Amino acid sequence: MSSLPILRLLLLLLTAHAPQAQGRPLMTSLTEEDVNMMIKEIKSILPKPPLPPQEPLDVNEIFILTNEAFLRQNLDTFLEATTNLPPDNGMKIKKILEKLKETISSAPMTTEEPISIEKGNLDDFVTKMTKYLYFLQNYLKKS
Repeated sequence: MSSLPILRLLLLLLTAHAPQAQGRPLMTSLTEEDVNMMIKEIKSILPKPPLPPQEPLDVNEIFILTNEAFLRQNLDTFLEATTNLPPDNGMKIKKILEKLKETISSAPMTTEEPISIEKGNLDDFVTKMTKYLYFLQNYLKKS
């Protein structure tokens, strides 16, 4: 009788009980404090308009920005729109938004069109992003 199957079993058991790698633990989920800090950081990166927005958001845009069903699609739209921002700001905001994406991975989705951001219109991006971040922060407090 061969002892090979027993050796394989022992090896399997030993690997299952092997000590975990030491070092910094992987971040599997963000805390509310992490999210608040990331939102605050995005707000600090966004340029401050000298005047109120030229065109305020219409009712439909407000609905899309503050509806849970659009949360993930809107985030994707903002991620895409960061390519039209000044490179330093765009990359910083994009990195933060990508981290925030994991916090809303279980949010409901709709098949309707998400928010649209006028290409090259920084004021449009800032206005909609500010409204979206406010809603995102409140949504995550409820979750």
